[in-house]
Amino acid sequence: MPGVERELSTQLEHRGESARFVVATFDPLYQDRLEHLGYLSIGDDRFATRWFRYSSSVPRYYERFAGSIERMVLQSACLVQIPWQDALLEFLRRVDGSGVHWWLYGSAALAVRGIDVEPGDIDISVSDAELLGTIFDDLLVTPVEHLEGWVAERIGRAYHEAIIEWVSEPHAANDDPTEPLEYGSLISSRLQTVQWGGHRIRVPPLSVQLASCENRGLADRANLIRDAMAR
Repeated sequence: MPGVERELSTQLEHRGESARFVVATFDPLYQDRLEHLGYLSIGDDRFATRWFRYSSSVPRYYERFAGSIERMVLQSACLVQIPWQDALLEFLRRVDGSGVHWWLYGSAALAVRGIDVEPGDIDISVSDAELLGTIFDDLLVTPVEHLEGWVAERIGRAYHEAIIEWVSEPHAANDDPTEPLEYGSLISSRLQTVQWGGHRIRVPPLSVQLASCENRGLADRANLIRDAMAR
C-alpha cells in the first residue's frame, strides 16, 4: 500500500473440509482493530476468521481478504479515508432489481439523512444473505456465514472502498418492542424513506437509532441525532 509500511501478514489455513483466514501482526493498534472488526485472537499475535466450510471459491475470497484487510484495519482506526459513499453506491447499483428486501442502518443511515457523521462501513439488514452473497461474490472477503449464538442467523462481509456488511434472520428473542433493534424484524414496519444521491433508501426512525447510540455509549452521536430530531 503506497505510503504505508505493511504491518501484517495473512495466511489461508486449511483443515480437513474447513478453512479460515489468519492475520499476524505485532502492532497493538492493528491488533485492537482486528478484534474490533470481529476477528478472533488465536494467540501468538495472530487473529482469524471463524472456521467455515472449504469450497472452490475460498481461494478467491482469501485473495480479496488478503488484499483488503490492511485498508480495513486502517479505516477502522480512522487513519485513512473511508469512501463510504462509493461503497453505498456500489451496493445500490448491484441490488437494483435483484428482489432483495433491505434497509440501511448504523452510521450510514444517519449520514444519508445529512447528519454530520463519518460512517466506518455500510451496515445492511437484508431478506436473503445468501442471494446478496451471490450478488457480491467478487467482493466477498469471507463466505456468507451461518452463526451460532449471535444476533442473527447469517452475516456477509464484502469490501469495495469500504466494508459492506449485512445480516439476515435476526433472532426475535434479542429484540424488544419497547426498544427495537435497528436491524431487527420489529422495526420493518416502522422504516422511513430518505432521498440520497437520487436513490430512495429505507432507514430506521431516528428515535430507534438514538436509543441504540445511548445504549452503546455514543454520546456525541446521540447529541447529533437529538439535534436532527429537534429541527
